[in-house]
Amino acid sequence: MRITQAPESRRTVDTLAMALFGVVRELPAAERRVLLSAIDGRLHGVGGERARLALEVLRRCEQETQQTVSKRRYERWREKHPERTSLPSSTYVANSLGGSWARAMDAAGVTPAVEHSTFRWHRQGPTPSDKEVLGGLRRCARDLGVDFTFGAYREWALEQRAADPGRRGLLISPSTFIARFGSFAQARLAAGLGESGRHRGPRASHAEYSREACLTVLQAAARAARGRMLTTGVYMRWRTDQLEDARRRGIWRPVPEWKIIRDRCGSWPTALAAAGIISAEKAAEYYRGQGQRVPDEHIARWLCAAASELGPGMTGLTYRRWRQKQIDNPSAGRPPSLRVLQLRFGRWTTAVSSADAALVSPRPFEHILEILRARSAAS
Repeated sequence: MRITQAPESRRTVDTLAMALFGVVRELPAAERRVLLSAIDGRLHGVGGERARLALEVLRRCEQETQQTVSKRRYERWREKHPERTSLPSSTYVANSLGGSWARAMDAAGVTPAVEHSTFRWHRQGPTPSDKEVLGGLRRCARDLGVDFTFGAYREWALEQRAADPGRRGLLISPSTFIARFGSFAQARLAAGLGESGRHRGPRASHAEYSREACLTVLQAAARAARGRMLTTGVYMRWRTDQLEDARRRGIWRPVPEWKIIRDRCGSWPTALAAAGIISAEKAAEYYRGQGQRVPDEHIARWLCAAASELGPGMTGLTYRRWRQKQIDNPSAGRPPSLRVLQLRFGRWTTAVSSADAALVSPRPFEHILEILRARSAAS
């Protein structure tokens, strides 16, 4: 059998290109992608006066600093330079040479323009599926124990990456867990691990912690309080019980902290009023803190009421008990604390003597009010 030799192609084969093809063909897909991105950066030509100026200033910076010109290093060089007013900004340089700093560096022949996202993709590997993420959480539970926080998981995931760079990527960003599962706590539940006992509590999205959702939670807490005033302390103790019950059941139960409710409604008393737990009038008299914001009228009215019920010479203990009784009555109100009275009168004995004098005065409220205003004017 006679073999006829095929005619030689008229096209000239570039031996260098064939040699490069032979090398690149054996590379993994991720590395080929990085290489092609670098070549693509080299192919972006530049032209015009603006591009020429940008190239000159980049090369000048490299010559004077004798270092690779990063964006931050360029800005530091520019700020300290005697001609800084005439030197273009890094944004100007980037926009003149391809639209990014990496492409500008490449155009100046300083470094290849490998896109940052491409480099991260190459370094970390492809994004894992939800099934693989949950499998990673289960492996972490086997290595660390079922009860682990996100911080412990992240350290474990970074160690796994360092030990086996070729393995499929593990999620290490909390925002990615939130985007996929709602939160890291919900991802744990989806993996069948339950919530960590060391977690501060489940976190929810803004929609789950909306104003309406917060008011609904407040109403549930008020029902559980059974007539007691729903202070922030009472609410937080109820919240802890709810989270513990959810952990035992292995379910997701978003219960916001009191600060979240305050932020959604403007203040804690405003939230209580919006939930129908107290009246708007009582919310307006719900003063907390060191007493400097409590109006004189509020203090005078409640001190008169306490003196009328407790009689002359009331003690700090009897006043505290009487005050707590008013607080526990949702329809009563919130008298100023003993600490507030001490701050406004200077000492508790002065507050008591003022209240005793008011009892024999024809106008008790005005008597105490005048004392308070006189002290405020003197301070």
